[in-house]
Amino acid sequence: MVYRGQDSCADDLDNADRLVDALAEGLEHLGLTSTAIGVVWAFTAHSVDAAARAVRLLGATELIEWITRLPRRFSVEQASAVSSGVAEICPAMEATPPTRRPAARHRRAETAADIQDVLPGIDELVKALLDAELTEPIESWMTFLHPEQVRLTRTHWTGPARVRGPAGTGKTVVGLHRATYHALRSPHPIIFASFVRTLPRVFAELARIVSEPASHNIHFVGVHQLAAECLQKAGEHVHIDSAKVDTAFGLAWSRSELKHSTSIANHSPMYWKEEIDYVIKGRGLTGFEQYRDLHRIGRKTPLRSADRERMWDLYLAYEEQLGLRGTGDFNDLILRAREAVRRYPSLFQYAGVIVDEVQDLNLISLQFLDVLSGDGPNRMLLLGDSRQSVYPGGFTLSEAGINVAGRAHVLRENYRNTAQILATASALVADDAVLDIEGTVEDRLEGTSTRVGGKPTVLSGPDGKTLSSMAIDDMTTAHADGTNWGNMAALTRTTREARQMMALLRLRGIPTVSLTDYAGVTIEAVKVGTIKRAKGLEFSHVYLPALHRELPRQVNETDSSYEERRSLYRREIYVAMTRARDHLWAGYIDEKSTEAELSRGSMLA
Repeated sequence: MVYRGQDSCADDLDNADRLVDALAEGLEHLGLTSTAIGVVWAFTAHSVDAAARAVRLLGATELIEWITRLPRRFSVEQASAVSSGVAEICPAMEATPPTRRPAARHRRAETAADIQDVLPGIDELVKALLDAELTEPIESWMTFLHPEQVRLTRTHWTGPARVRGPAGTGKTVVGLHRATYHALRSPHPIIFASFVRTLPRVFAELARIVSEPASHNIHFVGVHQLAAECLQKAGEHVHIDSAKVDTAFGLAWSRSELKHSTSIANHSPMYWKEEIDYVIKGRGLTGFEQYRDLHRIGRKTPLRSADRERMWDLYLAYEEQLGLRGTGDFNDLILRAREAVRRYPSLFQYAGVIVDEVQDLNLISLQFLDVLSGDGPNRMLLLGDSRQSVYPGGFTLSEAGINVAGRAHVLRENYRNTAQILATASALVADDAVLDIEGTVEDRLEGTSTRVGGKPTVLSGPDGKTLSSMAIDDMTTAHADGTNWGNMAALTRTTREARQMMALLRLRGIPTVSLTDYAGVTIEAVKVGTIKRAKGLEFSHVYLPALHRELPRQVNETDSSYEERRSLYRREIYVAMTRARDHLWAGYIDEKSTEAELSRGSMLA
């Protein structure tokens, strides 16, 4: 029995039973029974954890611990419906202290403010929930939504909208929860599109964790796969043979006058193939006059008018070679799909389109998704950060015909990285000015983290293999200290390096899974893949075993071309480092490192 002073609280316990019955009746339509509903009494002056009939008795210090131990039962939508139902059945009362026996003369009676000071506040609860989430598998963490972000999942936007912010601020998670929210309210599916083709199945699994019913009405898909599906619906097809595409460009390049231009010192064929993919075809240019007058966003190698003419001739020759071989490239796939959606809009019934990592798309890909989204409120949401662009070229939303004025939100609080990891990563790009897709120049990186952790491990070694071995040593130590293999990731710049890292891990008896095979399901294996494959993902521990402090220059490379490559490289490493939630390990190749330095494990800031 519970007493207040000398008085029994039996009547209050009876009232609690009746409250449970009333809630069960009022929430019956949501599938809740009385066994799923409980009442908690919180005591401000006692430390207690007990029960009296249907009531849990908890002291203020025990309350948060009890809340964080509760299992996750509801999706976001279910929790919202229950909260609304409870608020209707139990309207808010004026915050007054309970009736109690007169206080002793030497004690002042407690006021409502006193009680509120003792009870935990929302900030304490949020911190406790965040700390509890950190102990879960990384896949659970990747669906965590901070209360300050919740409103973005339901905000009503009258047109296209955008959520941007530095790495770790939760843009993708906001998009994921928003997709589930609208998927439950529409007869037509929501498209959640990403440039990285391996991410959709990961996001699909995370959506299932957030809301199983909603996940069945969301189409997670890569942009090129979506374009192929649209063409199939329209009864059309674009044949793509990558080998023939490479041959077509190789022949066009071998006959091009551009490579003989004395005003262009960078003779790398790949640079000019990218000029076609991201600047000419990627923008859907159809005439030389457009290209002649174009501001080549993101490209720092200047082109004189005569060189632009030679570049356009190279593009025309490439197109001719593609035609002779009966193949198209991936830009042809997007261009044809965009036109198909414009011609047959009734074939494509979607409730909206959410675009993740929008900065990695080219212009025609965004235009394709814009056409697919249709007109009306809440039809398109763009997620991304221009500073995390790891592909050449660029565009602005105005060029795509998209206006987000008044519907753009900036996230600044980093919930993923510790302050130490964020500082290490941000130092790489803090001084880089980038042109945001909204057309503004961002000359500084803004983002803060309140989480505190250890200093990132930054080492040097003579080669990638040595550094990879050192990274595996650190993984082994972390695992012995309690970190699951499944919360670790080794990221490399190339697929070849990823394969080598997987081989070394397996030789040491460590389970691995390639990011190309990872599907968002918790698995006890180190995830290994390229940095670009890791975009949009998060890991507790990240290992980067073969970095360069400065990129080696290519033969005959101009300063402007080198600076462009260097900027892209730094952004790529920034992306890689900010995948780490708790621990970052970075190994830099240093041909001048001595054996003594390696034996000391010299720390290089």
